[in-house]
Amino acid sequence: HVMKCYQKKYIPGSNVTVTLDERDMQVKYEALKEHIDPVQFLDLLIRMRLKFDKYVVKSENDANGDVQAWHLSYVEKYKKSYDTVNTFKDVVQARIICFESMLQVSFNTQRNKDWLQYILELDDEVLCDGEKFLETLKKWARERLVNFKMGKENSGKDFYRLGLESSRFMLNLADYLMWENHISGSAGERYAVSDEFVFKYFNSVEHHHPQHDDQLPHDQRWSKEQIDDIGNLFLVYSSENASMNNREPQSKKNRFLAHNGGLLPTDPKRRWLYEHTYDDGRGGSL
Repeated sequence: HVMKCYQKKYIPGSNVTVTLDERDMQVKYEALKEHIDPVQFLDLLIRMRLKFDKYVVKSENDANGDVQAWHLSYVEKYKKSYDTVNTFKDVVQARIICFESMLQVSFNTQRNKDWLQYILELDDEVLCDGEKFLETLKKWARERLVNFKMGKENSGKDFYRLGLESSRFMLNLADYLMWENHISGSAGERYAVSDEFVFKYFNSVEHHHPQHDDQLPHDQRWSKEQIDDIGNLFLVYSSENASMNNREPQSKKNRFLAHNGGLLPTDPKRRWLYEHTYDDGRGGSL
């Protein structure tokens, strides 16, 4: 990340493309080393580390590696002591944590962490202002989503009905928007979001109404467009997806409740779908 920042700032005319793939780092270094000032590079390295520590979320995991919470803080120096404090104040702190953690679980591989690179390259003026920082991140995310949408539509596909081709980003973003509307009060009585909700590394797209519903009465079967609609999709761990097989919505819901002490999921979209799935077979998409 720092080498990419260094090249952009100090070697703008270079024809070498620095990627975020660590396996490629030595090759890129060899191509650029004649243009790198060691002291200048170390200075940038320290500055980037400070940005990373203060403005990038970190996860708190349980013994199994499952995310329990996300934090955004830094070390504050006092006269005779040090303490860890939140980076921002009030509700903007929670919003930035939620938005960044959404980006992290959506783009969690090193080569996909353009969002992290973007933060490291932001000016201090933007980073120090929580509202401005959040809006800047949202602008980056909108551009990313628009590019993804254009790519799918240019290949003749319906962006809102991609089924298993739906990106984790677009599905996680739906959860974030539901959460944000909830805490802002704009959701009204339409849905409630659990206070226990945190983004996790779900890696598999699940259909609420099953992909293959031939076993259902004809009047309860859905079209392929309805089945693959984004409203019928949510994210789960791949191991859980495999156990659901081709179950009907109420069966999936009951199975989840039985394995989780009768509690509904905490992720907003899946929770809403389960809340509106009934034992008489009724249940639709968001």
